[in-house]
Amino acid sequence: MGIFDQPQGAPGPILAVTISCDELEASASSYCGAFDYEHLESGKVSDKEANSWGAPGLVGREFITVGLKELPGALRLIHVRRPEIHRPLGQLGWAALEIAVSDVDSVVAAVSKWSFSILRPPAALKSSAALRAAQLTGPSGEVIYLTERLREVPGFDLPDPTKLVDRVFVAVLGTRDLDSARAPYEALGARRVSDHAVAIEVLNDAYSLPATHLHRLSSLQLAGKSLIEIDSYPVQAVQAARVPGELPWGVSMVTLSCDFQTCPAGFEEVGALESDDSASFGGNGRVVVRGLEGELVELVARQPMPKGWP
Repeated sequence: MGIFDQPQGAPGPILAVTISCDELEASASSYCGAFDYEHLESGKVSDKEANSWGAPGLVGREFITVGLKELPGALRLIHVRRPEIHRPLGQLGWAALEIAVSDVDSVVAAVSKWSFSILRPPAALKSSAALRAAQLTGPSGEVIYLTERLREVPGFDLPDPTKLVDRVFVAVLGTRDLDSARAPYEALGARRVSDHAVAIEVLNDAYSLPATHLHRLSSLQLAGKSLIEIDSYPVQAVQAARVPGELPWGVSMVTLSCDFQTCPAGFEEVGALESDDSASFGGNGRVVVRGLEGELVELVARQPMPKGWP
């Protein structure tokens, strides 16, 4: 039995998103340069931490965490060996991360001199004209959505950026069985705020589908103005590529603050880590679980948010 055995509220916020990188320093420099992020932490993955992720091959690998001080939603970049095949948006599991920005056009113009490639230029989202977004790939092929909120979106609790580029607030999950993939997150306490069919143009581009082709999309509200978006993927999508013993390539894992420290219903437990000062997130205990599509979720024992945090 862990510290918490019953949910006390919705999980969240997203504390971090882990990205697999084959050129760690270059990736960190690109994010800090393009997004004006800060170097928050660096070190080597401990054996306890690697084993809790089910990735024993990463013991001793270097990591760098970048983001905004005093806020969750950081990027944890880890040196991982690149698999032979990886196609952005072509895999099931964690497909993308989404960052809140105050002016998406300005951000896209600024990233052109760094190691980012534009998949889709800024445009109003088909799902909501209140959101203007662009999609791009990062230094290691990870997919990033940059989203500007033009006005309130009914039913959603979204962040108000304090900088041109703010924090990660959404993790995007790709699945071929949306209902089954969503169920464990709802059991964990996430609140369903949307479920509809919409043309996701960047996904249609990835699969050579007509621009008007519809995909089912469901959004789940988390605490701390964070969300999980679950997209229904075409049958051609494959399981996330990975080198045996290491993390999946691309967006590897999502870390949530949570009242659980045991494996919640509907997930498969991968490993647990007791409170450990050598680990990230203040050494708080955590359990790592695997969802339907093999996505890794690191549930960190809830800790108080910084002063002034919602």
